[in-house]
Amino acid sequence: MEVKDFSYEISLAAEKNINGKIFSTRAIFLAVGVTTGISSLLTNNFYGNPIYHASGLIFHLINRISDYYTSRKVFELFEDSRFKEYGFDKYFIEINPTLAEHSKKEFLNIKQKVLQTLFGIVSIILPPVGHGVASTTLLLYENNRTAYKIIKKELDIGDNVKKKVEEGLSEEQIKTYLEDLYTK
Repeated sequence: MEVKDFSYEISLAAEKNINGKIFSTRAIFLAVGVTTGISSLLTNNFYGNPIYHASGLIFHLINRISDYYTSRKVFELFEDSRFKEYGFDKYFIEINPTLAEHSKKEFLNIKQKVLQTLFGIVSIILPPVGHGVASTTLLLYENNRTAYKIIKKELDIGDNVKKKVEEGLSEEQIKTYLEDLYTK
């Protein structure tokens, strides 16, 4: 018997005991679309003003820097040997299609750099795009913060389950312990 035999139950218990919200990719794209549209309507008369065009890039960069620093903590947990050993790599996935799964090394891969450079250029030419991207900053921050807390909690519970396995507790006893955690 190993910890990964209980990874699903551990994930349930960790998610139940964490305050936070993981937003769907659809919600994030919807926020970008709506904010870009509203920004276009409200700021169109500033087109051609250098400060207006710079604002698109500035808002885009704020979003990217915030996402990078909050994602970095999550990727560090992905690199923890217990993450894979305990089987959590099956339940936690990276939703950004330009990033490799569970890899801090791939976080700034060439595809990601090119895509972000293109978004930066588009944000200068069409500032509402940068404004729209900036609208997701708080959503991405909350996603990353919540993901970090869940994975951290999973690792802590996984450590406790590992101790219980080493102590010789039965599968039923360990499942009861985990059920108590996620039914609270």
